[in-house]
Amino acid sequence: MSFRTKLLFVVLLTIFASVSVVAYAVTHYTQAAFEAMDAERTEALVAQFKKEFVQRGEEIAHQAKNIGPAAMPTSHFMYAMRSALLKSTGWTMWSL
Repeated sequence: MSFRTKLLFVVLLTIFASVSVVAYAVTHYTQAAFEAMDAERTEALVAQFKKEFVQRGEEIAHQAKNIGPAAMPTSHFMYAMRSALLKSTGWTMWSL
């Protein structure tokens, strides 16, 4: 092998090694940055979900608390009206 050929191989090997190291470094750091960003987004979504879940639970509890007392007289009223209607027609609850 001539000196020129050996020099060409050394230069090519050096360029290949340099490009490989830079490509690996860019890939590694880019992947790490995207994973960190993804972890932050995941944490934010989980926190938002938990917050909305608690908020919705409180809303439902508040609605149930408000509906509970109001529904009770209505159901008693409906039962009394049905009983009165059945008595006026001669029917009983057991004949239905």
